[in-house]
Amino acid sequence: MTSRFPNLFLIGAMKAGTSSFYADISRHPEIFFPEKKEPNGLHGIAQGDQAASRAYADLYAGRQEIYLGDASTGYSKFPMLPCPAEAASVQREEIRVLYMLRDPIRRIERHIAHHIGNGETRSSALDVFENPEYAFVSAYEMQLSLWKKWVPREHIMVFDLKEYKENRNELIARVFDFLDLPVLDLASLDGMNINRGFSRRSAYRSRLRFLIHSQAYGVVREYIPRSWRRALAYGLLPPANPPDVNLNKSEVAFLCEAIQALDNLDAPGEAEAIATFELVRARHIASAGTMP
Repeated sequence: MTSRFPNLFLIGAMKAGTSSFYADISRHPEIFFPEKKEPNGLHGIAQGDQAASRAYADLYAGRQEIYLGDASTGYSKFPMLPCPAEAASVQREEIRVLYMLRDPIRRIERHIAHHIGNGETRSSALDVFENPEYAFVSAYEMQLSLWKKWVPREHIMVFDLKEYKENRNELIARVFDFLDLPVLDLASLDGMNINRGFSRRSAYRSRLRFLIHSQAYGVVREYIPRSWRRALAYGLLPPANPPDVNLNKSEVAFLCEAIQALDNLDAPGEAEAIATFELVRARHIASAGTMP
């Protein structure tokens, strides 16, 4: 049986529409994505975890499509997660990278709503100042700089959610052209919104959380149709109930400054990225004269 690793990576950004986009492009007969949208298998390879690497390879065992895909937004969450671009670059085949963005502040608002819906935080008050994750994930240029160390720029395509919403067919056609694939007739394809934002369910709030996030379920889910999984989720999991988050002027000003400072870094190390965020945070607190 032929063993191949992915050669197509949809690296994020989180809460930028990647679930719907991945469902769209996976309809191409020469593109395969496993049912587990975010296997995060490159992290196992980068860490030398042989068991995780084998489980990752098993997701693609025997597949003959031109592109084997991995749509893990964890690949653009440095420094919370290490950037695994080096692990991707050593694969035997040339790889392609897709990076889907959205307005960085709107993305953060949806990111916070996601955390509130999952019970990971109660509100946005002070959270953007205390949790650097929001700024890091929206620092798109910083995240890209880490991939550009290992992947040729011409093998990376960047686009945004606004374009996807307004010109879906044209954008997907450009993506297929970037991948040197025949363009499908997309006129008959309905738009898909897999996460459905405010109606989605939360495994984090369920007693089934550890089962759903287990490696065993990751194997089994490959054989469960998506429609069945969705029906089970609506029947067994509580609603996420994410709120409509709107950041205030002080929060937006701080985040814009932090994102700009991070984006000025070129493939930084973890310590440099964290120190940059903390420096902006200290300046903001000093200029405000008190803790935000």
